[in-house]
Amino acid sequence: MPKFSIIIPVYNAEKYLEQCLDSALGQTLSDIEVICINDGSTDSSLSILRAYAQKDKRIFYLSQENQGLSCARNVALKRACGEYILFLDSDDYLQLDACEILYHQATRYSLDMLSYSAFAFDDLTSQSINFPYYDFTYLPHDFNTNVFNYKDCYSFMHQMAVTSGLTVYRRDFIEFHHISFQPHLCFEDNLFFYQAFTTAERCGIITDKLYYKRFQPSSITHMWHKYYLDYLKMAQLLFAYFESISMEEKYMHAYKNYYSSVALQKFNSFEKKDQRRYHGSTLKYLCLHSPHLISQLPCPSFGRHIFSYYQTKRKIFLILFGFRFSFKKKI
Repeated sequence: MPKFSIIIPVYNAEKYLEQCLDSALGQTLSDIEVICINDGSTDSSLSILRAYAQKDKRIFYLSQENQGLSCARNVALKRACGEYILFLDSDDYLQLDACEILYHQATRYSLDMLSYSAFAFDDLTSQSINFPYYDFTYLPHDFNTNVFNYKDCYSFMHQMAVTSGLTVYRRDFIEFHHISFQPHLCFEDNLFFYQAFTTAERCGIITDKLYYKRFQPSSITHMWHKYYLDYLKMAQLLFAYFESISMEEKYMHAYKNYYSSVALQKFNSFEKKDQRRYHGSTLKYLCLHSPHLISQLPCPSFGRHIFSYYQTKRKIFLILFGFRFSFKKKI
């Protein structure tokens, strides 16, 4: 059994794929397997994978029609044989001793999952990006990062980086609890991470920067415009999961505040046409999960969406009024 299965979904990644594969195959811990899922690439990614697989038997690759990150990772998880799972995006890369450091820490404390830090950098300028989300700056000074579970960190759990590449998971733990990625949904990392985190008995953190995370500002902006509704759907699925495990109300409230604040921040960054497009969905979401934030949602400008806008407000009013009326009636 290899010590690590490094899972790499690949989609039109010819520009970065060789650097990514070199960082995986060049690990100082050589007892690894690298599983690449070519997710319908139309560039030379598949040719690159073939060439690397001919040179190194530790690479296994599989091609499929484009189904998205979640499906590609789920396919790889079924094929994985390693003791631990590490997710690596095809445009990112690893420090060469990452697996060695992670395996030593994970086995020393018999961890189900181990999170670590990353270097974030701008793809265009190669300049580092100050991204506290990856740096664990929120951790209390006296917090034991060697072994803990989610009940030890309720107060800051919503601040933890959920990015798939920044946590390694014990494979038999993932398999035993049937944890997988939600298909055909962007922001899928959130659900996977928190399902694992709230199930694991032994979690750990090391603050070493072992992962190089590439950012392309234009693509991030485009992603939010395109997948904003996915974010709202993901958040609601996450809240439903938290309710299923009976998370305490005060911590649930903190999560709803956090995800709703992000939704509002992104909504306010959109152009007017996108605000009109997403206003009704955002209003419904806030009404259900963070009604105290509705006053911070700007009204769309008058136009062809005015009828649907007021129709939505009327429905929400009737839902709230009807609920209040039925509640008083029962009293």
